[in-house]
Amino acid sequence: MPQPAFHYTINDSDAKRCSEMITGNLGGFLPGAEPKYLPPGSALHICGTYRAGDDKNGNLEEAKNESVVNRFGRVWGQKNLVLGGCGIIPTQNACNPTLTAAAFALAATDQIIADLDEHENYE
Repeated sequence: MPQPAFHYTINDSDAKRCSEMITGNLGGFLPGAEPKYLPPGSALHICGTYRAGDDKNGNLEEAKNESVVNRFGRVWGQKNLVLGGCGIIPTQNACNPTLTAAAFALAATDQIIADLDEHENYE
């Protein structure tokens, strides 16, 4: 499917103006830590590096071939290893994935608590 591609450049005066606007809104910066304009693509949120999947109605082997963790971030075949972050999101989002990653983290936390509640002897 065709997708639009946008190419643009920013001149030095616009970059300076961006920096001044950031400084004006956020306050002063330590020398050497001033805000810098980043070119498009330099601030990426990489998704899908340890993607979540489904066990396909009990077919664990197929799930292991297609994903790394279940929907709660638990690594397939491991009882005590839970991963979080943007890598769990199976594919790239059309927007910043932080809220989606947070939703996965909350679901994982709820599941961990539920798992602990099932056991009487935990610390």
